[in-house]
Amino acid sequence: MRRLRAAAARRGAPHSARRRAPRARLTLVSVTRPPRALHLASQPQQPQLLPSSMGKFYDTIPTSLIPWLAAQPLFFVATAPLAGGNVNCSPKATEENGRVLLHVLDERRVRYLDLTGSGNETLSHLREEGNGRITVMWLNLVEGAPRIVRIFGKGTVHERMDPQSAFSRLAPPEAQLPVGVRALIDIELHMCSTSCGYTIPIYAPVRARRALEEFAHRQVGSPPAPEHEGVVHNGLGSYWIKNNTLSVDGLPGLASFQIHASESEQVRLLERRQLWDRKAPPAIEPGAVSDPPWPAAKAPPPAVASQRRPSLLSACLLALVIGLASDLPSEATFLVRSCIRAAVALAVMQLMSRA
Repeated sequence: MRRLRAAAARRGAPHSARRRAPRARLTLVSVTRPPRALHLASQPQQPQLLPSSMGKFYDTIPTSLIPWLAAQPLFFVATAPLAGGNVNCSPKATEENGRVLLHVLDERRVRYLDLTGSGNETLSHLREEGNGRITVMWLNLVEGAPRIVRIFGKGTVHERMDPQSAFSRLAPPEAQLPVGVRALIDIELHMCSTSCGYTIPIYAPVRARRALEEFAHRQVGSPPAPEHEGVVHNGLGSYWIKNNTLSVDGLPGLASFQIHASESEQVRLLERRQLWDRKAPPAIEPGAVSDPPWPAAKAPPPAVASQRRPSLLSACLLALVIGLASDLPSEATFLVRSCIRAAVALAVMQLMSRA
């Protein structure tokens, strides 16, 4: 206290005046806030993006995905009748013997060439009045980030043999068409989605199958069936009449040959469809049936070494480190020895990666 009084006297103020002022008391005032909804409404709403591993939905195809879609070797097409019937899913190749079968025109339009097949479910479902629904899916099967992309839209069928269709205007020139093309599917999408493919295995494409191309060439080179003479010019046209005029549910297929569809076969297919639609999904009462056991877990596959090769940059960096660690007489010698070390290091790393 004496020291405090002495210091206050030296500064010319009484000690009582140097005391700390009492703290002001805080008075709680009730503030009426507007409801939270009204408070947020005055601010611009920002879309809440899901994590990168979750699905995202877009009104159009993101432009960054268009090159990726065109580079995939495989895609899947799914369609279904409007009421009842069977849902169909078909795998498609994006090219045949170098000929492009899939074309992503822009963010809203996708077209692909429909090749000859034993069935025609996609054509029948798209041609059904009031239908046209179609889903196309791509997925990454090779090395890289897992990814699944789907587009949802409406499709239109343009048959190759129908002179009133827009096939000749929309399809590539005749010289670029595969032999077995029967139609072009034009899709206008209304939604695109991306999702993860974390459980999809990684595959390595080996080669393209040539069976369909060889089959189409054989059919084109053979005469039509006797009952189809004067209607078509070759065996491929007879095949279309026999196999592509009706779907498995009895819906019309290729319109170009619909007049030759068997009425009795169509009645049979429609009756079978009604029988299938009356079937109920499986329902098992607890304890009533002893289900077979689930298959045992399989042994995990052996680990496969990465197939990535070391780059020249990594070899040069390794050689540079070796050169810096060495006692070299001059810059010229340093550069020469560094180049030699880079070549040797790259060769050694490539040999080690192949082992």
